[in-house]
Amino acid sequence: MAHSQHTTKFQTRLETFFDSISGSVNRRVVAQMPDVALGGQEINRKTLNLRTTGWEERDREAVLNFFNDDWTRVLDTGLSITHWCLPGCCNDQHECVSKCKQNLELLLGKAPDVPLLYRWKHFEPCLEYSFRGLAVHQIFAHALCFILGADANEEFSAALEFDDADEDPGLRQRVRLNKTYKFFASEGCLVKLAKAAAVTRPLATYMDKVSFVESVRQRIYLRNQGLVLPRSKCTATVDELIAMNHEIISGKLGWQAVRELFEMLRAPDGADCWLQWLGPVLQYQDCFQLILPAMCNAWRRCFLTKAHFGGSLMLLCLTLRKPWLTGLI
Repeated sequence: MAHSQHTTKFQTRLETFFDSISGSVNRRVVAQMPDVALGGQEINRKTLNLRTTGWEERDREAVLNFFNDDWTRVLDTGLSITHWCLPGCCNDQHECVSKCKQNLELLLGKAPDVPLLYRWKHFEPCLEYSFRGLAVHQIFAHALCFILGADANEEFSAALEFDDADEDPGLRQRVRLNKTYKFFASEGCLVKLAKAAAVTRPLATYMDKVSFVESVRQRIYLRNQGLVLPRSKCTATVDELIAMNHEIISGKLGWQAVRELFEMLRAPDGADCWLQWLGPVLQYQDCFQLILPAMCNAWRRCFLTKAHFGGSLMLLCLTLRKPWLTGLI
């Protein structure tokens, strides 16, 4: 599926889908948000914030502001999205259509990297892409149905294996896409994605912070060489970089991931970690067998290997302030 998303044919069909659905947007001009939509806006924000680590704040706000109807509402047969247009939002229907397409491209336009099946690399971007695509009116499932056309409802033989090397490659790809669409269109798919997002969030947060430290190191290195990237928002100092590195090497950052997973094991049924704003989505019994191994692996990989590393001497760098430290960055 991820391979197909990077093909020209898939992207062309997706662009056509964007034109079709944005052209039928239902613009409702109101002086203030009606109660029927106001109640769902906070739920929409919580849902989108669950996994949007790869998004800039302005992009997330743009999607939330335009798709401001209740996301759980099923789209009609014409795939007409309702946009509550407040004063100062859109000047006319043409601008509304243009904004709809722009936000659809923010939501689904950039295909994630192809995940590796034999390990977890690129798993998170694919999960985020699929989750937010289904959370917003199940647009991703509608897009796949539009792109596949007749193949979306094709009933392939159960004996046909898409990994069988003896089968025709084109047919195998059709089977893969057909099964992918049926998964995303199936009842309870969002629940499965939400479960994966909730359980992996502490580990994703850990990896995001590790990646952030490396980005800060590169920016400070370039800054010391007299090179400043345009529009760079990095204002971290050398002392802050040393402190962030110490959090990783000492295992403190890994322990935070372990603690967050442990708190999920202790959380009552009504806690936010079970995504109660989406309804009775996650149950403790269903997630226990996922949380416990994740917590044990986080302890083994992110904390145990670093707990006795002896990185406390790094903190001396904060007091020594020697010029040669700059060369270590």
